[in-house]
Amino acid sequence: MLSEFLTDIFLYTVTKTNNLEETAFTKSINKNFYAAYNPGKDTIKLYEPVRPKASTAIPLTGKGKNFSKVFTPVSSEKLKKVTCKQDLQIFCLKFEDRSFDYTGLWKYLRNNIGYYVYSRTQIQKYIDNDEIGSIAYDAIDQLKKASKGGTLSGEELGELLLYVFLEQVLKAPKFMSRVELNNYGGLNVSKSAGIHILTAESPLPFNQIVFGTSAIEGGLQAAIDDAFSKAKELEKRKKDERRFVETKIFTETFTKEVADVLESIILPTENGTKKPDTAFGMFVGYSIVCTPTVGISSDAFQEEILRQIKNDIINSVPYIESRITQYGLDGYSLYIYILPFIDADEDKKNIMDKLLQAGGDTL
Repeated sequence: MLSEFLTDIFLYTVTKTNNLEETAFTKSINKNFYAAYNPGKDTIKLYEPVRPKASTAIPLTGKGKNFSKVFTPVSSEKLKKVTCKQDLQIFCLKFEDRSFDYTGLWKYLRNNIGYYVYSRTQIQKYIDNDEIGSIAYDAIDQLKKASKGGTLSGEELGELLLYVFLEQVLKAPKFMSRVELNNYGGLNVSKSAGIHILTAESPLPFNQIVFGTSAIEGGLQAAIDDAFSKAKELEKRKKDERRFVETKIFTETFTKEVADVLESIILPTENGTKKPDTAFGMFVGYSIVCTPTVGISSDAFQEEILRQIKNDIINSVPYIESRITQYGLDGYSLYIYILPFIDADEDKKNIMDKLLQAGGDTL
């Protein structure tokens, strides 16, 4: 943030500059100059996001190597209504002239879709059989079969991006994705868009079960409404959701090593060790409102988009906090990741069609 940057520069200048040397360059700064600001030193407060520092107790499943080549972090804000751990960030796709680089996004999702669709034991079988190169092809084929003729609504993109952001930004490894959850029938099922496990070491060690929601809508407020409404439904059935997690630890979904770690986290037996808290992770996609671009360069267009994105998250904080109050979620950790599209409704369908190799090439 600009305020943090300017504060750092100011503090460095007044504390690290030796006025007895290089006086020709530093004579404008002296003890009297510093003393003038000294009475106000206690009023300077730097905001540090309350983001947990994840441990490596459970390995991540996805490939994060190229994440920074596809997504750019633009801004983060603090939610006053959330007293627990939190993270609210807005990202931007890399640019391609006067649009976002959807081809780069598609390639990144293609490289990760196998790790999203398949369980850890299935992934390990691909590795053991030296067939890891086929995992994306097989995952796409499975999604096609599950999508009734290869047609998706586009909402699946939000669930896939939720997986990406919770693993690569929050560093919360996947427990089960939406696709894996859909493979389980019966009464005891999960309604989450994905379940992740966060094991963190800062400021004190803690564990959380992160239930995910996702929403991609044209309007940002509409997308926020949708994501929070789904989170409230998960909160209402929290006991069922947690029971699902507890019972699925012992399935063939996990390798023995991961299952043992999960059991120690989710079903602790040591005296004084508490069960993990419930948290919610949200992916929110929306259509950015673009200003007229006639007569301006691509660089100017991109600068304007970034300015608008920063304004979007700042202006959304009061609305998000109103939804937190409305749904009574202030007592939970919330991890919210926002991403703008040019036309969210069309883009989400086109990206999934491209990913499933269905229809024409619209990217």
